[in-house]
Amino acid sequence: MFGSPCRLNLQLVCTPKTLARDTLDVWPALPVLILGNVYSSGMDDIIVALGQTNHICQVHLWGLKDRQLDKVLAAMQVPFLQLTGLRQCFQNRTDTREMTKQI
Repeated sequence: MFGSPCRLNLQLVCTPKTLARDTLDVWPALPVLILGNVYSSGMDDIIVALGQTNHICQVHLWGLKDRQLDKVLAAMQVPFLQLTGLRQCFQNRTDTREMTKQI
């Protein structure tokens, strides 16, 4: 089944509640979709998941505060070869903005 993951379009979904440190290492090299509302969640597992740069296919995060956005952007300063979609919605006290990029 895992011999051709692209053929089945299998993806691992990583959310702010996914224990990425424990989970991502036990799966085969499947594409990873990072998805979730991080407004009230910690960012540690999202940052760990972003470390899988060769497997990240899409990132869809919303509810990012300024500090969280800074952490995500710092983790994304390397090439993501499989990335096909990026959507980050962030808010601060004065406005709400959305950054969307389809690759």
